[in-house]
Amino acid sequence: MSSPATPPTTPPREPTHRNSPHSAPASAPVRYKHSRYNWQFQFAKEGDHYLFNGLSRALVRLTEEEWARFNSIQSSSPHGELSPRELEEFQRGHFLLPEEFDERAYLRHLYNRERFSSNTLRLTVAPTLRCNLRCFYCFEGSKPELSMTADCADQIAAVVERSLQRHAHQHVVVTWFGGEPLLNLPIIERLNRALVVSCRDRNAHYSSRIITNATLMTPAALAKLREGNLRFIQITLDGSRALHNKTRALPGRANSLDRIFANLEACAANGLLDRLQIHFRINVWRGMNDPTGVADLWREVSQSDWYQQGNCSIGFGTIRDHDGTKPDPLKISSTEWQAIRNAMGEVRTPPGTASLPQGFSLCAAVSAHSLGIGPAGELVKCWNSFGRTDESTGHISDLLYPDANPLPQPGWLQWLTHSPVDIPKCYECKLLPLCMGGCSFFARKMRGTSHHCPPADVEQALRAFVRQHRSRPTVEHDG
Repeated sequence: MSSPATPPTTPPREPTHRNSPHSAPASAPVRYKHSRYNWQFQFAKEGDHYLFNGLSRALVRLTEEEWARFNSIQSSSPHGELSPRELEEFQRGHFLLPEEFDERAYLRHLYNRERFSSNTLRLTVAPTLRCNLRCFYCFEGSKPELSMTADCADQIAAVVERSLQRHAHQHVVVTWFGGEPLLNLPIIERLNRALVVSCRDRNAHYSSRIITNATLMTPAALAKLREGNLRFIQITLDGSRALHNKTRALPGRANSLDRIFANLEACAANGLLDRLQIHFRINVWRGMNDPTGVADLWREVSQSDWYQQGNCSIGFGTIRDHDGTKPDPLKISSTEWQAIRNAMGEVRTPPGTASLPQGFSLCAAVSAHSLGIGPAGELVKCWNSFGRTDESTGHISDLLYPDANPLPQPGWLQWLTHSPVDIPKCYECKLLPLCMGGCSFFARKMRGTSHHCPPADVEQALRAFVRQHRSRPTVEHDG
């Protein structure tokens, strides 16, 4: 049994106790079963088998003989034909589990452990719903052009101070959202100053993130953002260069893409991109018939000097109908998506950048210690709900005096009781430990939307990862 040249880190084996997948009654021999979340694949003209587990994210390479012994576990013998060492390794990677072990209950436990953890307080704050662009697909639709006041910002700061006092959070993370959040930079500065002080006084770590169109992200603006320990920036682009400038035009139909690139170049020249993670989301949707243009934009971004200097990445985002007012006219089809992927070739996954499929990270909308706050102080659980009064779960002032109304809003409870583990389609799917049901907004069918499964690219990603590591020379050491 072996692994790729630079194997992924397998989680440490858990102590043997009644709640562990490795536990077993001492009075009877343990019988084992294959995990439902195992993925197996081979390469043409190669005898070896590759085995990946979505629960542990462990990947191993097996010879034909090892593969046969792994499958012998289904025979009448409790351990099949496996040696003690093989049995231990397969348990360690969660490829084999005791017959009585309930993977569904274990996933529910992991999900709820993250959901109710008070380690981190996460806030998504929209200082304004105004925007300097008018993208036709904006999920906020005809949103009210509100901007947050200083009084509302001070209420948010007071709620964070109260939460730090009651729950002893170790981290506070704020994501600036909009509209275009930089249209109300003074409020961002005000809140940053207050939260930095509160976290310092309570021995908590404060950091911030921003989702922006970057047309206003000048060096002066970015310097102000960095005073709030900015760690992450997401910048949204659309399709090809021509399509971006058509869909995301500035007032007067001005070219927004060159404005974005000029801002980034100026920020890089001032050293303001150092130690920042910057992610470019390229939107694609139905009817986009220029996959070559998408690839060209990808190359233009990734080959820029400022991209090479920073900790940058690029990914795709698909446009979907959030309002449910028509039969999902923007959702990209699998055929169209594949055409774009084929046109991009190696641009999508440059040589040396392949990685294992990521494990799930809990959506903030279903976390007990997270909330979204709109410019009028309205509370939402999902940022897709900003600007929708019918999806509000209260007001920031409610959290200043929670004892006056101890019962949570019904909408809040619906988010905190949603569990993908209890959705039959999700439970039966091998992707569950990796995606945990995907977007909770769509899974809950808000505004009449339908559940949307993420692309099942697991085997493709695994094959790319193995090819990458097989191509690296093995370094041998003397003595």
